[in-house]
Amino acid sequence: MPLPPGSRALLMVTAKYDDPDIERLPGVLRNRTDLARALTRYAGLPRDRCHVLDTRDHDLLRQIKDLADDTSGVLLFYFAGHGFYEGVSDLYLGLPRTRKDAPRYSAISYADVRAALTARRKKAIIVVLDCCWSGRAHKASGDGQAVWVLSAGGEGEEVYAPLRRRNTEFTHALLEAVRTGLPGVGPELTAADLAAHLSSLTWHFGAQPTTSGPPDAGATKLFPNRRHVGREVRMNRNAEPDEPLPFTFLPRRTKIRLATAGSAALAGVLAALFALAPPEPVRLTDLWRPVDLPPLTDDVYRESEPSKSSVGWELTPTEQRAPEFTVPADPGTRLTGRIRARLPASSCPAGDSAVTYTFEVVGGRALETGRLTSRATSRSLRVAVASGAVVRLRLTLTAPAGCRAQLYLDDAELVGSGSYLGRLRRELTG
Repeated sequence: MPLPPGSRALLMVTAKYDDPDIERLPGVLRNRTDLARALTRYAGLPRDRCHVLDTRDHDLLRQIKDLADDTSGVLLFYFAGHGFYEGVSDLYLGLPRTRKDAPRYSAISYADVRAALTARRKKAIIVVLDCCWSGRAHKASGDGQAVWVLSAGGEGEEVYAPLRRRNTEFTHALLEAVRTGLPGVGPELTAADLAAHLSSLTWHFGAQPTTSGPPDAGATKLFPNRRHVGREVRMNRNAEPDEPLPFTFLPRRTKIRLATAGSAALAGVLAALFALAPPEPVRLTDLWRPVDLPPLTDDVYRESEPSKSSVGWELTPTEQRAPEFTVPADPGTRLTGRIRARLPASSCPAGDSAVTYTFEVVGGRALETGRLTSRATSRSLRVAVASGAVVRLRLTLTAPAGCRAQLYLDDAELVGSGSYLGRLRRELTG
């Protein structure tokens, strides 16, 4: 197994936040579960050397330092969650108690984490950051051992965390490389091999994984290469993380067995319930009415990933945009996805620029209103809409003259009407 004796992994994720203005990231919990299993099954890391950090612990830095100081081999630190910044290069890692308007005083500074990791010398220190603005970590410096850092994006880039997929985009690609292996490299996958592969991919939001640190640390062997010719990879199938991971997800096709003989009627109802499939969602990219401003096309997903879609419009302070779409009669009642603004710092000053959006029924009421700024550039959508309605998205840019911003809808879909039980009732009653 690639990792030498004395190695350790510290996994830190934050999925839920006390601040209602910070979006939840359910996928990072599954990131943690899947990465822990990969480390214990493929890299041979013992169960008691793979640690899930408690992000609600107010003594979190001491927790990190104590574990890091007790490591003599390779030390891997992984974070997934929201990233925040203040100042020119500061990066803060989100905690459950983090407030969006005061990350310096409520999040944990990456510089402090780095200092805790490097207090005592190890064979190598590998840091993997799956969060927005993670490229700022490359500017962090200090005393102690040099650190090799792989960030999901650059210092000014957001990264993608799809709401309806198992993992975040970056960690999913990382795990796929570990599970399937990489062609053209040696029998073990080094940190640099994985980084080179990730950098060759095309990413949503245009983010580009970046690395920094000493080349000898980048040459650290982390996982066996399952695609290497002639190599047989032995998995430790009994390996699990050193503490139970929360949440158990049942597979989509789950068979339910009822023990009592008198439950045949209930079993029939449950079978019908699970047999019904929800209506296919309708992409918003197929429904926009022609407007005076054509949709942007520089942010659309590549054709090899047809399940993903993105559409957007360019905005200026002097013009208001109002694209429209008609909700089909079937499906029904929810608009889901993500709304995102790009406000270039060169022409749209951070404190003076904002995009206001309103979803409204033409000739009727407003459905949802929000505001996006350089510090809060995106929000998830869950808007109730009526079948057959004509919905308008009204966009207004408030900014100094010369600012040219972009507004995007990512993975926007109209999800079918009615719950499973409601549809079952209609089936039974005709």
